[in-house]
Order: sequence, then structure tokens, then C-alpha cells
Amino acid sequence: MNNIQNNTKLWTAEREREIIWAEDPNNPNQNINQTQKESASSDGGNESNKPKCQKCQTREATINFEIKIKESEEKEIWVVCEPCYQELIKCQECKTNEIKTITIKNNGEKVRVCEECHKKIKEQNEQEGKTKELHDKFAKIFPMGGGSIEGGIRSCAEMSQIYKTTDWTLEQLKELRNLVEEASQISSECLQKATEGTLCDTDFIFDVLDKRIKEKEQKTNQPKCSKCGKSEYTCPSPQVIKGKEEEMKEWCAYCVNVYHFENGGELVENNEQQENSN
Repeated sequence: MNNIQNNTKLWTAEREREIIWAEDPNNPNQNINQTQKESASSDGGNESNKPKCQKCQTREATINFEIKIKESEEKEIWVVCEPCYQELIKCQECKTNEIKTITIKNNGEKVRVCEECHKKIKEQNEQEGKTKELHDKFAKIFPMGGGSIEGGIRSCAEMSQIYKTTDWTLEQLKELRNLVEEASQISSECLQKATEGTLCDTDFIFDVLDKRIKEKEQKTNQPKCSKCGKSEYTCPSPQVIKGKEEEMKEWCAYCVNVYHFENGGELVENNEQQENSN
């Protein structure tokens, strides 16, 4: 073959292209050559000296093509014809740029890609990994599945009710808010997948959670009645029974009113409540 030169090598970044002789001992397709030689020996033809393209299995192979997997010692070697070579060096993702390496997606699929698409797939792999990590964290405090949309996905209305009515502790509400913020900063798709729900407006989510956190904090910080031990009513009461000021100074308004209804007495201002107000 006059158009084949002595093992000419062309290099591009991670890729090696080598023009080969049919009988080159370094040709990984020698087993094919041998089979072809044996099958053609009875005809005495010269076709046995020409290796077939590994891709199309039809045309004569003229190029030894090697490509490495990014950040790995692994590599692929192809012995192909010129048309198949031109097809193989096109990025499988963008279908435009020349390939520079092989990269592996999270699903295990190997793809020949250009540098730009390699970066995109790497970012996508990292995002998918982060989304799974966030999903596992959400699942510990956030109800999953059971939605009305196919696959158990919750609608926006269903998600709104979850954020508004689920009985979370103050610590859980704060953790949930941090998780929503972290996921939404990555992408809206990340937040949807992490919560298994249709995306609600993030400003709405933050408003609901912030309001619930504030209410929980106020309730937690509100002093408890020394009589009933609860913090559901105004405490200390703004008024107490005259003569029982010291006893009732840390009573809630409900307990003072019950005592007054059952036992009577004159109501006077509670100095303890005034001091707390100041």
C-alpha cells in the first residue's frame, strides 16, 4: 500500500494515532490477520496480508488508534480504517469536537469525549452524587413518596402542606432549612430530586420555615407557669390576687383566672410581670 508510511505517529493530548503495516508485529489485530491469511491461502490471494477494520469489519485497517481513560491507566486500542477513525474521533456527547479522552458516567457508561464534555460530565457526576447525599439527609426528617404524581412524586400543593403542617422540632426545622438552602444553591432539579417533590417557590419555603422556626423559638423561650408548668398562656400573668402576690407572681394568666373564678378576691397588678416587661 503506497499510501501507508513507516509507522508514522500523530499525537493529540490523550490520543495516539498510528499508521500501521499490515504485518506490523505490534498490531493488536494480528490474530485477525492470521485467520484471514489461513482462509485465503487456498486462493493464493494477497488479501490475507491486509487486516480488517475492527469497527466495520469490511474495509482495510490502516490506523492503530489508542485512547486513554481520564485519570486512569486503562486505555482502548482500535485498529480501524480511515472512515471509521474519523467517526471514532468525534465526541460522543457534542458530536462536534474531537475526542481527548474516555470518561465514565455515574451509570458506568464509558463515552469518548472532548475536554469540554468531559468537564460537563464530571460536574454532572458530582451533582448527582451530592443530590443523593442530600436525599439521604432529607429522608431522615422529611416524608418521602406517597405523592399523587406518577412515581410517588408530590405536587406543589402537597409539598406546601408538608412544609406547613409536618410536626418538626425546632432542631429539625433549622436542619431542614439548611438542607433546602444547600440543595437550591446547587440547582432547582437537585432540590426536586432530593425531596421527591415538585419544586415549590423557594422564597415561599423559606418564609414558611422561618415563620415556624420563630414561633418554635418564642414558645421554647417563653417562661413556664409555676402552677401548671405550661407555657401556652401569658406568663407571668399581668394580674394576681391581692394578698397572694408572692405565690402567684410566676403563675400564668389562665391559672390566675381559674383561681379568681373559684375563690374570688381582688385582682391587682403583678409586679413580677411589670419587671419582666421592662
